[in-house]
Amino acid sequence: MNTRFTSILLMLCVTLFSPLYASDIKKLPLVYSKKYNISLWGLENLHPFDSKKYEKIARYLSSYFHTPERELFYEPAHMVNDSELLKFHTPHYLESLNNPSVVARITDITFLEWLPSFIIQSVILNSMRYATAGTRLAAELAWQNKQYAINIGGGFHHANANDADGFCVFGDIQLAMLDIWNNKPDAKIMYIDLDAHQGNGVELGLESYIKETDPSKARLVVFDVYGENNYPGDNAARTFIQYNRPVMVGNNLAVSDNVYFQKIADLATIISQEKPDFIFYNAGTDVYEKDPLGRMKLTKEGIIHRDEMVFAAAKENNIPIVMTLSGGYAKESAQIIGESIANLLAKVWHIIPAPQQPSHGWFTSWFKKQ
Repeated sequence: MNTRFTSILLMLCVTLFSPLYASDIKKLPLVYSKKYNISLWGLENLHPFDSKKYEKIARYLSSYFHTPERELFYEPAHMVNDSELLKFHTPHYLESLNNPSVVARITDITFLEWLPSFIIQSVILNSMRYATAGTRLAAELAWQNKQYAINIGGGFHHANANDADGFCVFGDIQLAMLDIWNNKPDAKIMYIDLDAHQGNGVELGLESYIKETDPSKARLVVFDVYGENNYPGDNAARTFIQYNRPVMVGNNLAVSDNVYFQKIADLATIISQEKPDFIFYNAGTDVYEKDPLGRMKLTKEGIIHRDEMVFAAAKENNIPIVMTLSGGYAKESAQIIGESIANLLAKVWHIIPAPQQPSHGWFTSWFKKQ
């Protein structure tokens, strides 16, 4: 009897404390579609943003987990349509996107002015519509599983209801937040923006959800670390940030790992004190030391640790969290993100790749040596 009891106890310990292999789950709460990527006859390479970054991350994770993409990722069933976008954006703004000059300004791709609108819509804007649907789907998955989800894209945090800039056309984060409030009107959401640039589109676009005069009643709590003397420099939006953490950036103002982590050292405590029902985490990798636009100096290891820190705090407080990728313009960005997501799954959620089975050829050669 004692032996049987010991065996049962041992089995329980193994079940509770052993890592969960990716193959034990039908799909991980990771959202991706090949339609996120932008391909415009090679002209997209003229822009500093790597428009194929998303497929590189998906390929890395697929290889890491030895799992085909179709089995590893959730995919948005369709891109968001105008009626869905109108839940946040104004009709005037959506209509303005039919003007190539407007899209050229928002994306900072000047040659778009000379392209027909239908090409811009089908090649560029539709990819962003799919990524926007991906953020909404990721938020839905995290809300349902009460743990986490990651959109391998999105994070268009400069888009406002009636305008946009900084390669951010649609307010994917705002729409996903509105979905949550539609299900639970009194839900308290925390928005953590650790992209190198201020998340002004979220802050201005949802100012009515931030009650500055009575923080206890705020349905949206914002924590933002960004370059104070960098784009977009939106002073109006800054008034809606409860936890405002600007840093001076530049060649002689190295925002190193140590300096950065001083700015977010109390984040876990703030999360515990605020007790939000849900967290949106905008995890830009443009804080990387080689990024041409972020002007910060974080190492790859610093970024990976940053993401782990945020997810660990959410898990410790039993708060669902959804992550979007936002900016990241260095050629190493995709690799850093892939490694960070793999680290998050392993360190925070104890999900690791299943041991790879030896190939038939290897087994045969081994057998012959015996």
